Amino acid sequence: MKWRPVVSVVVATHNQGRFLGRCLGSLTSQSLPRQCYEVIVIDDGSTDSTREVLGRHRDRIVAIHLKRHRGLAAACNEGLERAQGQFIVRVDSDDWLDRDALSLELDAFNCQDSADIFLPDYWEVSGKRSVRRRPNPRNVFSWLAAGPMMRRQVVRRAGGYRPFFWEEYDLYLRLLKTGARPRRLPVPLVFYRRHPSSMTADKKARMEGWRELLRVWPPEVLAMYGSHWELSAIVSGENGSSYGADRRHRRDR
Repeated sequence: MKWRPVVSVVVATHNQGRFLGRCLGSLTSQSLPRQCYEVIVIDDGSTDSTREVLGRHRDRIVAIHLKRHRGLAAACNEGLERAQGQFIVRVDSDDWLDRDALSLELDAFNCQDSADIFLPDYWEVSGKRSVRRRPNPRNVFSWLAAGPMMRRQVVRRAGGYRPFFWEEYDLYLRLLKTGARPRRLPVPLVFYRRHPSSMTADKKARMEGWRELLRVWPPEVLAMYGSHWELSAIVSGENGSSYGADRRHRRDR
């Protein structure tokens, strides 16, 4: 009988070779039995050391090399198409997981089969400093793109990722709108790295990303699912300059 994993971990990466090794090391050494999960890495047209790093892990992962850079949403969707597991976990290539992350998230689903998404707490890492963050199931804008475990059928039913700057929020909003049930897992299982090359280091790009989201999701709809101070500033007609430094950075992958 053909082996079929229970969990599929999808990593979309583009020119993040300097971080990718730690990410993959954390994924291939999970306490969940190896036959229970697969790791699918989509190399989105990288031109750095990514291929070399993937080569060092080739016996423990499935690596897909795209000939050209297609963007984060397209790369994630490629991974979703290849996934065989009942559950999906997306991990960005500059982040990494606790050794027990997959095991504990899967256990949570086994204990609460009414849930569709489990949101683990996470460590926000900046240099040598780590701060524990706690996602709020009632505020979608507190959820990380990387780390939550989701039922694959729910993600596929929602249509996967779309090419938004805030592609994770757009997906999560569609999941919630179709009735997906989120739950918090109060254990820090994800290490979320902040660094200067993050996409959201560019404030102009961030703000345009919020406006892009608002062109599809009216403010009154977004308000049903949570809030974010930059988004609120745009809706109220402010430019956000008086709201301080961004507390939630996001990376290219």
